[in-house]
Amino acid sequence: MSSTAFCQLPILQEQQQRQQAVVVVVVVVVVVVVVVVVVVVVVVAAAAAAAAIKRETTTLFLKCITVTINSSIHAIHW
Repeated sequence: MSSTAFCQLPILQEQQQRQQAVVVVVVVVVVVVVVVVVVVVVVVAAAAAAAAIKRETTTLFLKCITVTINSSIHAIHW
């Protein structure tokens, strides 16, 4: 190994360590972003499902009231 190559070895090792650190940071950022997106999608889906269930429950409740009122009106009418 020449003296020039020997002197460049620590520089090359340092560059490699920096590249590895950058790769680790990028991977961590990507994983965090993916987790946040998944959590947001799950929360939005849960909220939409809850709204749909609430809307369906409200619709059924209003139908029950309507049927009850109509039955009462028919009973009084007869």
